[in-house]
Amino acid sequence: MFENDREIFVEYEMQGGKMSIFETYVPLELRGNGLADRVILAAFEYCELHGIQVIPTCTYISEVFLKRHQEFSHLVVAS
Repeated sequence: MFENDREIFVEYEMQGGKMSIFETYVPLELRGNGLADRVILAAFEYCELHGIQVIPTCTYISEVFLKRHQEFSHLVVAS
């Protein structure tokens, strides 16, 4: 995803039907605008659509996203 010509991304690895998300990156000058939430929301929607479980090693997911989006908690598994 790009915003103001700056890249926002999620780093992940697929492991046998599970997506391990280990980093959400938003450039410092763009933080606080809900961009991390948008990119993680897209990842969780993809996983839900395709029956993929999520291993949330990214602190943004465990500390912020899942508190705001409890509707996705059924996708979360331990590493």
